[in-house]
Amino acid sequence: MKLNVGFIKVISLLILANVSYSFLNVFGKKASLELSSITVQSYRVWISLPVLLVTALVLDRDPDNNFWSTFNLESFLRTGLVSLIILVVNNNLYMLGLSLVSPVQAVGLFLLVTVWTSLYMMLFRGESKAVMKIVGIFLAIGGAFGFVDFAEISMDSMDDLIGSLMLLLATFLFTVYFLFTKTITKDIPAASATFWIFFQASLIQLASLYNIDEFDIVNYSKDLWISLILTAIAGTAIPFM
Repeated sequence: MKLNVGFIKVISLLILANVSYSFLNVFGKKASLELSSITVQSYRVWISLPVLLVTALVLDRDPDNNFWSTFNLESFLRTGLVSLIILVVNNNLYMLGLSLVSPVQAVGLFLLVTVWTSLYMMLFRGESKAVMKIVGIFLAIGGAFGFVDFAEISMDSMDDLIGSLMLLLATFLFTVYFLFTKTITKDIPAASATFWIFFQASLIQLASLYNIDEFDIVNYSKDLWISLILTAIAGTAIPFM
């Protein structure tokens, strides 16, 4: 039997991305115990930016369509729209939701990204509605909500419910981000598009400096810095590449 190298490569990258998101959920949650979710999100973007820049410079070297060729107004506008409407809102919403629930619950609900993407492709892109795909959608929904600790939800403490709803909306927005960037990367090299999206997001996240007291970096503990760096590089830069 002949192996489909392309298929194996795609599956391997998806597995790597999901492993990377576990770093985001574990260490992002740990960092959010000491800093606000918007501050953690700002560090995610700012620290991951140099990694994404180096990646774009190394990978996008096609003479006719490279990183330097993306310096134009059209590229900025297209990536800026994704950055402002989807990435900034989605990631801040995700980090706020993560601060209210457990990392296990967050990673479980992230399974719904596959559900929203599959439904969109079948309903609007003419992808086949195979029985196994439909079964897989229902299994993914069941698996995602199986991670929600409904016993923790009460009228006295709605944090778990509110956090779950935020993560639910964030998974939908991430699907929209994925579909938008899929269209953009038909004209702009993938790594370069990701860099410009994050670059513009990094400018928007400067608004978080209003809470300047949280940026007392000299007093950050070593554990907090480790959490922020792992959240930004392993949990953000790598899966978004």
